[in-house]
Amino acid sequence: MFYVEDKDFISKDQGRYLDEVVTKATYFPDFPWYLSPHQVVDDDKPYLFHSILNRSEDKKDGLAGFGPVDVNAPDESFNSAMGPFFMKLFNQFSKRNNIKYELIYRCCINLSFSLSSSPTPHTDHPFTYKHFLIYLNDSDGDTCIFNEKETEIEKRITPEKYKGVCFEKRLHYAEFPTNGLRFVVAFTFI
Repeated sequence: MFYVEDKDFISKDQGRYLDEVVTKATYFPDFPWYLSPHQVVDDDKPYLFHSILNRSEDKKDGLAGFGPVDVNAPDESFNSAMGPFFMKLFNQFSKRNNIKYELIYRCCINLSFSLSSSPTPHTDHPFTYKHFLIYLNDSDGDTCIFNEKETEIEKRITPEKYKGVCFEKRLHYAEFPTNGLRFVVAFTFI
């Protein structure tokens, strides 16, 4: 299984910014979160999200994402003013870990909370892709990745603040935190 983990790719200044703007929102208490009634189509398990780069099926012009970018250049593909910041984090991780990419398909900050139901195993897209996750806080609610045959869990990833992980397309799910909140930035790319 392709898997890369890096706990040191985010600078202290970047971490402070993430805390202030996203997880604690001390400077921007109106950081926009949107409610989705489901995490996986029709699973009836709500969560909050902030879309950085919409999936192509959610875009009016049908663009399929974008390739390596100048993080300082404005880009109409972003759905959030935070787009350049998160693309910079993606590029930092990719460069440090020698991960090449052609296209970033989506990027979203997910905020989940305790639910009394079980998570839904799923893949994000019907085509081959990779995941890149950045955990924004320490939490329970592991990310569980199935083996290639989809018969058992091969890898459990415990959320640790500012840990980045990258893995190939696999059936997976995120456990719900038992208390508190779970913040994760989720990218998919090819």
